[in-house]
Amino acid sequence: MRILLTLPALIKHGANAVAIQRAQRWTELGHHVDVLLVSDRDKFEQNKSWIPDTLRTQFSEGIYPSFRPKTAVRMIKPTLLARKADIVVSSQAIGPGMIVGGLAATIARKPFSVVVQNNIQDAFAL
Repeated sequence: MRILLTLPALIKHGANAVAIQRAQRWTELGHHVDVLLVSDRDKFEQNKSWIPDTLRTQFSEGIYPSFRPKTAVRMIKPTLLARKADIVVSSQAIGPGMIVGGLAATIARKPFSVVVQNNIQDAFAL
């Protein structure tokens, strides 16, 4: 299976770390995973030390935080990646990774999934 995983940025925090671990596990199970970062390449260069070399990392620069007149042109790369994928997965339920991933999946007519992570005790405490 080909999976496109979208991340809003490459800041190492819980949700991103879990998403990268999940992507690494999918790769170990034989799936092809592309990680699409909705951030600038220079931010990746500053924070790339915790990303395994086995993951293919792509960039979608200049789309977010604000949509600009060239947004349609800049959505070409995410859409092409989504067309190659069997499914597009967003690592977070809000933010640029979800918006760009959802839009690319919609344009490419591919299934889109959002991974929601939460503290289970807090969720059941309601």
